[in-house]
Amino acid sequence: MEYTLNKFADNTKLSGAVDTPEGWDAIQRDLNKLEKWAHVNLVRFDNERCNIGIGGSSEEKDSGVLIDEKLNMS
Repeated sequence: MEYTLNKFADNTKLSGAVDTPEGWDAIQRDLNKLEKWAHVNLVRFDNERCNIGIGGSSEEKDSGVLIDEKLNMS
């Protein structure tokens, strides 16, 4: 499974796609590892800003900016 990690200021976005139950299990294992790392390193995640996208979408909100599939921003 491949992920993309994007960072901007204090924002980090981890993204990837899966289409099998094994893929979902792998994502859950990675999230569990990330949670353990955060606990050990005293890092807190803002639950209000954490989300999981399910299904396709033609637009996404990133750092407060809405971006569509043609990279138009609003």
